Amino acid sequence: MEKMIKYSKIGYVFANVLKVLAWVGCGLLLASMIVMAVTKDTSGLIYQGENVSVYSPVSMGDATLGAAFTSMSVAAVTLVFVGFAMLELQRILFGMKEGNSPFTDENVKSIRRISLYMLIGWILASIIAFVMEVVLHAGPTFEFEGGSLLLIFIVYALSFVFEYGVKLQTQVDETL
Repeated sequence: MEKMIKYSKIGYVFANVLKVLAWVGCGLLLASMIVMAVTKDTSGLIYQGENVSVYSPVSMGDATLGAAFTSMSVAAVTLVFVGFAMLELQRILFGMKEGNSPFTDENVKSIRRISLYMLIGWILASIIAFVMEVVLHAGPTFEFEGGSLLLIFIVYALSFVFEYGVKLQTQVDETL
């Protein structure tokens, strides 16, 4: 029990730091995109290992700036949902760091929301990348990321393990 409390406290702080970093990173990405769109200045922008010069004829329709926007958009969407997932993880760890059982209905719902945030983030990032490829006339391509979907499925399946743990916890509490 002491180990659970100790590691839950560490996990809670870690999840908080990741949540803040994710949302700050998202804000910085969005601010950078706005500045690039308004000024059309790509000085200092490095894309695929090459410096994009201010002397390059770059416009909003140009593939280089468009590709940078695509990457930044996908990253921003991903970071938003990472922030929401970390918020749910904090909810789970909050009760545990107080010494409460992790097997609660609220934790089951939080785990399911984490898998939902992961799924929505994956779908939105895929849609953004696909649409930007079509807009940039690069030809639509679809890259299937099985690893991401597998992780989403594992987190969702974990919620059923916790749901079973809730039933066992209820039985133990009733026998005592």
